[in-house]
Amino acid sequence: KSLSPFKVGEDYKEEQVRFFIEKVYQLGLFSDIRFYKEETPEGVGLFVVVKEKPSITSIVFEGMEELKKDDIEQAMETKVYTIIDEGKIATDLKMIAKKYEEKGHVLVDTSYKVESKEKNTVVLTIYVQERVAVLVAETQLIGNKAFDDIELVDKLALQPLTRLSSISSSSLFKQALLERDRDFLTYYYKDNGFAHVKVSEPIVSMDSDKKYVRITHRVEEGLQYNIGKLSV
Repeated sequence: KSLSPFKVGEDYKEEQVRFFIEKVYQLGLFSDIRFYKEETPEGVGLFVVVKEKPSITSIVFEGMEELKKDDIEQAMETKVYTIIDEGKIATDLKMIAKKYEEKGHVLVDTSYKVESKEKNTVVLTIYVQERVAVLVAETQLIGNKAFDDIELVDKLALQPLTRLSSISSSSLFKQALLERDRDFLTYYYKDNGFAHVKVSEPIVSMDSDKKYVRITHRVEEGLQYNIGKLSV
């Protein structure tokens, strides 16, 4: 179906030009679109000159060791033999960073380079700079009176690394587990009668060596309610 609002024999309208160019650009197939008009004895001749975006012939990963290439390629929106799309590449870089975060690498850096080849094709190279996984060094609570720190921290998904413990998945800092711990504290207090408890957004501070984080949970317990009377 033609996107052109112009038809031979109709009056030329300048406002239709922008509409037409926007529609062609939205196809995502062209990197450059130019519109020309030429006055002729018969009327106005219209010309549209476009430059097609190149297609991707291969995707190369550099610096990625913790993740498997096949798993990442399957999850990517960018595929081989498709037209290059910078928006999809940006989404894929975020996805890769999230995959690393799930493994405790919260400081990973991702970038990409597009190298032009013959016949309007390109090679896409994705660079990953892996960093050492960040560990939880300390977890503290502020505002808790009904339960002591040890009792609560022992039930959290993120466990501080101590001299007596070994590195495990629970001591690797993960944003998803941090949110889970906040939800757990809220549930635990409410399950023990603190109906109006408030657990603030956790505060995470990173040591200067960027190897350890320290987590602080702030709790406003409120009143503890007990069952006074039951009637049927």
